[in-house]
Amino acid sequence: MISAHHRQNIPDQEAHHRAMMSISASTPGAGAEIRVYNLAVVPVGDGDKSRSPRAILTSRRHQSIVEYISQRLEESGEAVRTDPQLDKDAQDLAQRSGLSTDRVRRLLPADARQPHPLTRPFVLRAARGEIIRLQVTNLVPGTELYIALVDDDFGIQRGMGQIAASGFGETSLYTWHCTQPGIYPIYNSACTDAQMERCLLGVLMIEP
Repeated sequence: MISAHHRQNIPDQEAHHRAMMSISASTPGAGAEIRVYNLAVVPVGDGDKSRSPRAILTSRRHQSIVEYISQRLEESGEAVRTDPQLDKDAQDLAQRSGLSTDRVRRLLPADARQPHPLTRPFVLRAARGEIIRLQVTNLVPGTELYIALVDDDFGIQRGMGQIAASGFGETSLYTWHCTQPGIYPIYNSACTDAQMERCLLGVLMIEP
């Protein structure tokens, strides 16, 4: 029987980097613990309409907040908001994200133009020897998605050749074997845009 649980009591920034759930599975080994990340790739603008939005990985529970920050950057006059406006925004986003209103409110910036942890490339953390599974939904319009690691010389992505690139709104499942400590950039290998092909979606950090 598969059991799942959400990790609780994690600080907001750490929750962005940690897994959303873990499952106990009988394969690949009896009692093996597999960390599962429920993620999405979303476009994030910087307020400059002459440039295409960049794509990043984010957790599904923070997806609506990332989209909200990006939208404020794209809409003239919305980058800076007052406390009452942010309080109302937090209530609306809490219903969409499933997070508490207080927690969402702490994540909302008064000035969306300032750097924000949730709009940086996502960091997946794993221990050496661990197996992680990524459920990744493509939310970048007009772009196929096939996430991959740059310079994977240790078979972390082995078996990924059977996965097809996902279209907009589709979800793909990736299983990675964290065989070697290191920092591995994550990009979209299905991207045909030369400028965006090596866009940093996130980073896999394997600890000893």
